[in-house]
Amino acid sequence: MPSSSFSTRTDFSGFLGVKIADGDLELVEHLGQGSYGVVFRAIHKKDTSPEPKQFAVKIMEKADPHTRDWRFQQRELRAHSEVSGHPNICELYGYYETSELFYIVIEYCPGGDLLHALVQRRLYSRKDELVKSIFVQLLDAVAHCHENGVYHRDLKPDNVMVNEDGSLIKLADFGLATTSKVSDNFGCGSSTYMSPECIGHEVGYEPYSTAASDVWALGVILCNIVAGSNPWEYAVTTDELFERYLQNAGFLRETMPISIECEDILDAIFEPRAASRITIPELRKLILEVDTF
Repeated sequence: MPSSSFSTRTDFSGFLGVKIADGDLELVEHLGQGSYGVVFRAIHKKDTSPEPKQFAVKIMEKADPHTRDWRFQQRELRAHSEVSGHPNICELYGYYETSELFYIVIEYCPGGDLLHALVQRRLYSRKDELVKSIFVQLLDAVAHCHENGVYHRDLKPDNVMVNEDGSLIKLADFGLATTSKVSDNFGCGSSTYMSPECIGHEVGYEPYSTAASDVWALGVILCNIVAGSNPWEYAVTTDELFERYLQNAGFLRETMPISIECEDILDAIFEPRAASRITIPELRKLILEVDTF
């Protein structure tokens, strides 16, 4: 998810082979591009081993220092730095800058993102213990963020990286992260993963808990992993599926191939009243007790 609105003034097509960090890192493969900038795989040029250490390098154009976009970029660097070092969070190794660009050097995950693992590789289908393991890892990553005063605000499979066999996950992309426990920044994140209070317009645009909103997004991710689908597109009553969920206690099992255990957990996550929503420690305990998702 973009950390800001981003106009691609820079032509990144010629960046393969570019060296940064005093020539120590060479950009060798284009991994992806979005409104935030571009990501390359890099290798350490001074590592003479048969398999030199690899990194991911996120390149962003610097925003004007007097703009909101600049504040987002600075916040991303600070937030990621605060939580880096946890085994389930992509390590931030450092960043370099020129007059026009930021080069953010982070841990490279060869398995790609969780979305690819779910849609293209189908790594978790009918594998309850593996699902339990990676979802607990994700809970631990988000809990670590919250314990350090960082709230992600863009939790989704695209921002979760995996290893090659899908057994290890790493939370990434802190472009929308905040250190505010309570926010009045509505519509922040990706629409399907937003809580009702983050969307705001049906609950009076009241300031909301960023931690509870992250928990809601975790519930949508659990649906993605277990059922391979989203429960709805947008958590507002004008969305037919969300309205049916609010009116029908058995809606989730009617529309997704999930167990009663899993439905009970999702109901606790998708509590419309944020103050009554399940917490991450409570959720972790329930996930560990699940036999079948």
